[in-house]
Amino acid sequence: MFEGEKSTHSIYGIVLGIIAIVALGGIVYMVSSADTVDQSVTITTSAPTIASVTVKSGASCAAGTALNTTDSTFSLSEAGTTHEVHLCGTATDLNGFEEINTTTQYDAVLFDDAAENFPCTGDDNDCYLQPDGEGLTLSNCTSGTTCDFDFEIADIAYLANPSSSWTARVSITDDAAQAGNQTSSAFAINSLTAFAVTSAANFGAVALDATSTEQTVTFTNYGNVAVDAEQTANGNMTCTVGSIPVGNVEWSFSTGFIYGAGTDMTTGATTISTMSMAKSTVTGTPVTKAMYLLLDVPANGVGGTCTNIVTFTAVANA
Repeated sequence: MFEGEKSTHSIYGIVLGIIAIVALGGIVYMVSSADTVDQSVTITTSAPTIASVTVKSGASCAAGTALNTTDSTFSLSEAGTTHEVHLCGTATDLNGFEEINTTTQYDAVLFDDAAENFPCTGDDNDCYLQPDGEGLTLSNCTSGTTCDFDFEIADIAYLANPSSSWTARVSITDDAAQAGNQTSSAFAINSLTAFAVTSAANFGAVALDATSTEQTVTFTNYGNVAVDAEQTANGNMTCTVGSIPVGNVEWSFSTGFIYGAGTDMTTGATTISTMSMAKSTVTGTPVTKAMYLLLDVPANGVGGTCTNIVTFTAVANA
């Protein structure tokens, strides 16, 4: 019995050994059938694009009115007030909106294409620069491949060129240093004829049958074109006693002129075409022109205080 049992154990051991070898072979076979392959790809960068740029007046792109050269021209008002426009559009980057969702990636310029070539040097006459996202608001920029932009240019001065060739250009550089840009259609800025004038001319005390000392009236051009003046008076100078004919006041653009060599004031509208006052080219440095006045008092029939009102209106220089 003992020896038989021993033999049986030996047979079992052989069989188990064979099974173990077969099982091991199966494990080796399975491992060799699951080898991995590492895959990788580098996506080619796509340059950003801007389909169009629209220039609008008003408080924002959403609330503004599109400008062009014919029916939505942009009007300025005289010095002391600046004006704003908005550059509106959508930027696209096919690599994803994350490539173009930082304001400093955007630059804008508004310029008079008839006076300046791009790139231009910033000045209030014909070139307004908005670098590094200055005045920019981005929206709808949280998914997909696009971002909407609203560039506010809020400091357009009264002296900006009157021209139908004003153009906007927006450019963008994405995270991969790829660049794109787009230019708007042209729009017009209207001519502005405007000036300010000294509010009063006081000849002081003048004797009968005498000529006053010279008084000065100063004109300041607050428009964007050269101007002349149109003069009219509301009538003779009315005095406490009597009156002084309106034409007894003479004007000249030459200081020290002699009475009789000047031009008489008039009640009817008279254009002063010799004014020819140029427009300013630098904000804060207005162009001025002095007009000199003399009054001749009649020899009799007047007394007391004498007054009238003279109106000067800016007109385009002929």
